[in-house]
Amino acid sequence: MGDIKELSKFQWPVGGLELSSCAYCVYKNKDITCDAFPDGIPDEILDMEDDHLEPFEGDNGIQFEPRPSVVLPKRLQSKGET
Repeated sequence: MGDIKELSKFQWPVGGLELSSCAYCVYKNKDITCDAFPDGIPDEILDMEDDHLEPFEGDNGIQFEPRPSVVLPKRLQSKGET
C-alpha cells in the first residue's frame, strides 16, 4: 500500500486513508458483519486484498453493491456505474 505516515495514534498510506469496499457497501452492518458474511467479513476483504466485486467463498451469493449517493474510490467506480 505504499509508505506509511504516522500522525498521532493513526497510520495510513501516504496520499490518504483507504477503506475496504465494505465501507461503501449497501449490505454492511454496523459491526464487522454484512448480509453476505453474517458471521464476520473475511480478513481478505477487510484488508483490501479482495474488493468482493466477484463471488467470494461463503458470500451466500451476495457481492459488493454501492450505497446510494456514496462517492466511490476509483478501484470501485466501475461497480457503481449503472
